[in-house]
Amino acid sequence: MTLGFFILGHDTGGTMPESTNVTPWRTAKQAATRALVSVKVIYREVGAKRLRHARVGGRRELRFLDTWVDEWLAGTAEPVEVRAAGRPREQSR
Repeated sequence: MTLGFFILGHDTGGTMPESTNVTPWRTAKQAATRALVSVKVIYREVGAKRLRHARVGGRRELRFLDTWVDEWLAGTAEPVEVRAAGRPREQSR
């Protein structure tokens, strides 16, 4: 059985690279991949100040932590009404 390593979204082919820079920070592309959205959506949410980020150097150099992406994604969830099977919905008066 061969164990592979997965570092920042890259399959290393089962071996640990000699010089790895393991970091919790993700690029906009990696954040988009994690959230299953486009990079355009990530930049739109950053611009609307709905997605927490760190700005590094230049204007579009952004970094994200997984927890920030997960919190943003969870915050976009809409509540769903769940009713017991077979029970009619109560009428509002």
